This record gives sequence, C-alpha cells and structure tokens, in this order.
Amino acid sequence: MLVCVSPGILWAAGDEPIPINHNAERELLSAAGNGFYIKRTDHFVVAYNTDSENLYDFISRLEATYNSTQRFLKVLDIPFDRPRNRLEVIFFSQRNEFLRYADELGTPGEGAAGFYYSKTNRAAFFDTASLPQLVAVDKEIQTIRRSLRNLPKRKNKKQRDELDTQMRLLRNRRNNLVESFNQLVVQHEVTHQIFYNCGLHTRDGDNPKWVVEGLACLFEPPPSADGAGLGVINQYRLLNFHEALTGIAGEAGGRIDHFEKAVRAGRLVSLQELIGDKRIFDVRRANIDGVYAEAWSLMHYLQRFRRDDLSVYLTVLAKRPTGRGYTPEQELMQFEHVFGPITEDFERRWLKYVLSLRVKIPKI
Repeated sequence: MLVCVSPGILWAAGDEPIPINHNAERELLSAAGNGFYIKRTDHFVVAYNTDSENLYDFISRLEATYNSTQRFLKVLDIPFDRPRNRLEVIFFSQRNEFLRYADELGTPGEGAAGFYYSKTNRAAFFDTASLPQLVAVDKEIQTIRRSLRNLPKRKNKKQRDELDTQMRLLRNRRNNLVESFNQLVVQHEVTHQIFYNCGLHTRDGDNPKWVVEGLACLFEPPPSADGAGLGVINQYRLLNFHEALTGIAGEAGGRIDHFEKAVRAGRLVSLQELIGDKRIFDVRRANIDGVYAEAWSLMHYLQRFRRDDLSVYLTVLAKRPTGRGYTPEQELMQFEHVFGPITEDFERRWLKYVLSLRVKIPKI
C-alpha cells in the first residue's frame, strides 16, 4: 500500500519520509558552486543547475535504481538498511563544471561521465546534453528543421520525406546516446552509492572489487517487469564478454574453448584472479571492458543459479571487520568457502550458461 503525503511523492505505509538535513544541503550547495538549487526526492537530494526537463528524467532514473536495488536485496533475503539521510548527488549542466569538481576532489574526471566518491559519499554527473556527441547531433537536427521549414509544404515531397527520415534517424541516435549514459554511468554509479549506504558495502572496509563492480553492472539495464538485476540480461556486457573471448569487435561467437586463449592473450583473467586481485579493475588497463564484463557474467550466473549461496556470501562480506585489508588468497578462500572450489567443472558450468544467452546487439 502506498500513501500520498504530498503531490507527486509516494511513501510506503509505515515508512516515514527521510528527514530534511538543512546543514547537509548547505554543504552540498557549497561543494557544487554558485547558481545551484536543491531538489529533494524520496531518497536523494540533488544539487542542480540544469533545466527542469532534464532534471526530471535524471531523478526518475535515480529513484528507479534505488527501488531496483531494494527489490534485489529483498529477493536475496538481505536486510536493506534505509539511509538515515537522503543520498547526495550533484548534477552539473556542463561537462567543464563536472571536470572542475572532479579535479578539486583529486579524482579522474576526464573520460568519465559520472562517479561516486566514497570519501564524500556523493555522486556527481553532468547533463548529457553537453556531451560533444550530442551537441553535434543536436546541431544536425536543427539544420534539418530549418530546411523543412523552408520547403514548400505542397511541393518537394520526396525531399521532405528524405529529411524526415534523416530527422528520425538522428533522434534515434540521440536517444540511444542518452540511454547509454543513463545505463552505463548513472545507474552504475548510483548503485555503488546505494549499496555503500544500505549496509551491503562498507565505506571504511575492504570490499572485493569484483563484487562491487559486478553488482553495479547488474543494474545497468533499464528496469523491466522483472526489475533490474533479477535475471535481466545486460546486453552491453554480454557482447563485451564475447568480444573479449574472440578478440573481434562486434563478434558474438564466443565458445568455451576460447576462454583459456583469451586469458593467455590478456583480454580476460582467470576466475581466481578476478575474485582475488582488485588491481585488475584499474580503468587504465587495456582489457578493462572485458574484466567488467567478466565480473557481470559471474555475478549474473551466481544470482541465477546459486542465489542462496550468494546471499550468504554477500552477508559475510558485509559483516567483515573494517580497517583491515585482505590478500588475494584470502579473498579467494572466502569465495570458495561458500561456493566451493573453482574447478574446471565450475568454470565450464559458468561459461556454458553465459554463452547460452542470446546476444542482441545493443543500440548503445
């Protein structure tokens, strides 16, 4: 049951709204810079300087991801500790503002479209409208619109139809670019923020990197009737996995016997290395897309076929003592204690399932 307590805001019955923290909001505005405003949602507070239409689409994505992660943990029977304060996000209208903010934090911003920074516990993004690719597409759309306006309505039907077709293709391209940003950046990074604030990950602990990234990759696809993460196939990561297996861009013909060759070639890593060595997630690695795809594939496989064990594993990780590090050997030992040894049979069952999934070439 849902109870409407103010226009456009729904709360679950018995679930009180998160209190407003005015001091935190002032600090968030100060961190964002001049000209920003505050927008509160059910679970987030956003400092923004974008137009209202783009802001609405953005906050809808935040809340949809929050709901999906909550459902995911409920299915795994893992407690979801509701954050005591709304999660803080900065939404910049321009990419250069975003880069300035990243530089102030000392975190890489160039080449990124958003990030979650655990030290401040804030996520930051910029409006996709300022992406160079989108600016170029928008200019082409405006040019076609001017051409259509200048054409007589009752003449040049063939030319008008051609321009309409070009317009439709450009709009589709624009929508695909925006959806790519939402999936691979917004939903991914906000999943990090949510899981670091609901009791699943610990901000002052040593969380296995493959778990942190594998879980975030589960929530990249847009929510469906089944929810995000719950059996939804991440087509982008699935294709990346095939590409890493075959070494061919756009190739979806990966086979089980390709795996060892891909590991030897450095396009993928062994499961033992994936689980134990967090250094392989360095974004500067040449094969980083393959590593992320491998983390997604293993997490997807485990939540599909070893859900009870995954629940135990994630619960154990959440309760690990903080303030200490774990060696690759210890990480692997903890994994195998729950799921059993990573044998050739384990590896084959994982690969057989992942390669049985139908690949639909993503639009993004």
